[in-house]
Amino acid sequence: MKHLTILLVLLLAVSLAASGCTSTTADPAPTPGTAASTTAKYSIGDVVQVDPSNPNYSEYAALLIVDVGEIYYTCEVVVRESPTSAWMIYPENRMTSRHTDLEFGFPHYMEQVDPGTIATWTATPTPTLTPKPTPTLKPDTATLGEKNAAAKALSYLRYSAFSREGLIDQLEFEGFSHTEAVYGADQSGADWYEQAAKKAEQYLKYSSFSRSGLIDQLEFEGFTRSQAEYGVKAVGY
Repeated sequence: MKHLTILLVLLLAVSLAASGCTSTTADPAPTPGTAASTTAKYSIGDVVQVDPSNPNYSEYAALLIVDVGEIYYTCEVVVRESPTSAWMIYPENRMTSRHTDLEFGFPHYMEQVDPGTIATWTATPTPTLTPKPTPTLKPDTATLGEKNAAAKALSYLRYSAFSREGLIDQLEFEGFSHTEAVYGADQSGADWYEQAAKKAEQYLKYSSFSRSGLIDQLEFEGFTRSQAEYGVKAVGY
């Protein structure tokens, strides 16, 4: 998978699912305020991450413990723009996990913060980008695999930016055939020039690039030269 997932929260969600964390929409959290177990390793306000040796480790996304029950932790996904920036809660990602599951999956303690002072993260819109209407899938001629690939492509584009090549690669990584992946990418209705601008903005939130370096990175992600140049121009280069 060639592209970088700027929203590392998605990686955290995958790790949580594997280690026993569940969304509170699927499995209601225990009542806040219950007595904390003496076996709980973490306390309210602890910011925790996977082991630094884990390839999913990041300084920019982690879990914040907001309640400690007798059996479960309640936690929020938190993100920040740099190691010196304040943490922000990534909305609609409150989760619960058994003490043992979370402590095993997220053994690295980062720091202690006051949950009451944490702001909620909000995405900064790009003024030059205009919303695209949701495309209509072909109801009669598309195969089931093609329809599912198109639906999956739309779900990816809601959370991150992709080049056409990168989106096809991601769909193939998910198990779709090349034909299904191409169909899904083409049916997404994405403007690949706008996607290049979004991707450039995402990169600059987390790192610094020269103009030529940012163009090279966008081309590495699968954008054409003209799309990459449009992307860097859209962010001010």
